[in-house]
Amino acid sequence: MEDHKIIVENSTVPVGTSRKIASIIEEKLSKRVLIHTFDVVSNPEFLRQGSALYDFTHPDRIVMGSDHLETSQIMKSIYSPLKLNDISFVITNPETA
Repeated sequence: MEDHKIIVENSTVPVGTSRKIASIIEEKLSKRVLIHTFDVVSNPEFLRQGSALYDFTHPDRIVMGSDHLETSQIMKSIYSPLKLNDISFVITNPETA
């Protein structure tokens, strides 16, 4: 890492996974005596087998768990090419997502 990064985990995982990922990254940076900022975002997917592409391009909602509003706004901008203007974004903390 050379500058601020956003790490996104998007599978349905146990509560606390985002914090565990952050802890591992912080430990590795500390061992290398590096200080870099980063955010870990939980962005679970709701995809069904056989219709994953359709489910991704036509979601009924997009859930994001982040501790920082700015990071959530960046994540929303990532979805902008899909033209999901009428889709609701549910923004929570990582544990709730």
